[in-house]
Order: sequence, then C-alpha cells, then structure tokens
Amino acid sequence: MTSLTQFAPAHTCRVAVATAVAALALSGCANYFGIKSDQTLAQPQQFETSQSIPAQGGQWPTLDWAQQFGDPQLPKLIDEALEGNPSIA
Repeated sequence: MTSLTQFAPAHTCRVAVATAVAALALSGCANYFGIKSDQTLAQPQQFETSQSIPAQGGQWPTLDWAQQFGDPQLPKLIDEALEGNPSIA
C-alpha cells in the first residue's frame, strides 16, 4: 500500500510554486498611479558652497612615495609587483 506522506513533498512544492506564480501575477496588476513623493530634490544652489574642497593640484607623487607610510614591507611589495608586471612600470 502507498503512503500519502510519500507524495507530500511534491504536493507541497506544487503549492509553493503555484502561490509564487499567483503572487507574481497579482503584483503585475498593481497600479502605482498617483503615488508621488512629498519631497523635492535638493538643488545645487541650496548648498552653502559652490566650490570643491581645496586640494593640491598638479603634483605627481615622488618615486619614494611609499616611504611616507613607514612600512618596510610596502616598498618590497611594490617592487615585486613591478617585476611581475613589466607593462605597468
């Protein structure tokens, strides 16, 4: 004799798939007409400054730029990377 619990997982799966399909179909019928934000976009003129943060311009880093971090491993890693990738040197 066949047990009903043997078919329960397939039935549960079918019900779950049917529920998901029904939910997707119903969500496609949603009407979003009339839903509007009560907020307005901030215009650039509202901000206190019209200039960027001042920065040093046009200065290329020196060849020993990695030394400023005080890590002895960093220059070694940079040298290793440049040896392994000659096209970026």
